[in-house]
Amino acid sequence: MSFLRISEGKFNVCPAKVDNKDYFCICNGLLSSAGYNPKEEEPLYTVGTNASRIDRLMSVKSLMDELTGKSS
Repeated sequence: MSFLRISEGKFNVCPAKVDNKDYFCICNGLLSSAGYNPKEEEPLYTVGTNASRIDRLMSVKSLMDELTGKSS
């Protein structure tokens, strides 16, 4: 379950977990891009402000494997 920290330092359930028609959770899209629940959640791909530095496209799973040293 995803939680959001509110101003008092307490946590609330992410509204996207309860209602994904009116709310969008970036975590779900990124996890879907990595192969988790791709049939239930639309994959999300993003490059942010560094798009001009991209020299190749790769899957989220491949990127995470590379970052954690699991790539071959």
